[in-house]
Amino acid sequence: MTRSLLLLGALLGPGVLAAPASPPVAPAPASAPSLLPHLDVGAPAWKPYLVKPPVLITTRLDSQDGGCGTHASGLLLKQAKALPAGQYVVSFDARTVGGTLTVQYGLNDRTTATADLTGSWRGYQQTFTWDGGAKITPAAVRAENVNRVFQITENVEKNTPWEVRRLSVRRRAANGTLGPNLLPTQDPQAAPWLPYCAAAKLTTTVMFLGRDASADNPRSGVLYSLAPKNLPAGQYRVSFTGRSLSGPMEIVYGLNDGNTRTALLDREWTPFTADFRLAAPKGQGDRVVQLFETGPRNTPWEIRDLRVEKLP
Repeated sequence: MTRSLLLLGALLGPGVLAAPASPPVAPAPASAPSLLPHLDVGAPAWKPYLVKPPVLITTRLDSQDGGCGTHASGLLLKQAKALPAGQYVVSFDARTVGGTLTVQYGLNDRTTATADLTGSWRGYQQTFTWDGGAKITPAAVRAENVNRVFQITENVEKNTPWEVRRLSVRRRAANGTLGPNLLPTQDPQAAPWLPYCAAAKLTTTVMFLGRDASADNPRSGVLYSLAPKNLPAGQYRVSFTGRSLSGPMEIVYGLNDGNTRTALLDREWTPFTADFRLAAPKGQGDRVVQLFETGPRNTPWEIRDLRVEKLP
């Protein structure tokens, strides 16, 4: 990450693929569900394109008032079974888009702490001791809370938008070691994430921090695969909005290596969309989407609103 941030002003080399250019156009209204379950491209379901660069996944919350008869709005995540008693370490980064904001975070409504957010990124961490919820009354409140794993909320009328990233809940063992992150995805727009009271408008952004595959082949990126299944033949639309953090750069996107377009990113957010007709699956038929950059010593770049939908 440090290396990439130091190279924000570096000049990009020429692209290495002769893919047709895709002019920026406004994406058509979504007519079908996206075939992508989430934008947590750091998750195992997302494979490297040659190499996977480090990524940062950030979610902006434009909160809504009126939830639960209050101004409460935020995120929560539940699991199928009750969270076992024990110690849990909750951590995340957060900031406001402007001004200050106090949020509440923790495992559930009965196990929380507060964080005072400012306009600068800051990390927050708290260790909670959870008794399993046996003493929570009445029964309806207990049932609502014991399956929760994480929540983060605000309760301020007409508050400033705020952003979170690097969300983590890890159980501490008796010997002090921490277990794996209990949150299955870093994209709160995907299941099993739920709104806390009023549903905030969520915008998830993926930042790719540069990593060259090799001196001879600098491409790096991600792809989403259905393997061992194939994507059925048909017509598909790929759309996203993207930008570079430091001047023009070229990326390539599409279904697979035989169905691609190029997009020229710059500092302003720009929407891109392209339609592809996929013949009988072969070769890379398991792929649903791929995105990668083509220049050496690349600058970080960002995408959001990535969708793949099957057209009629």
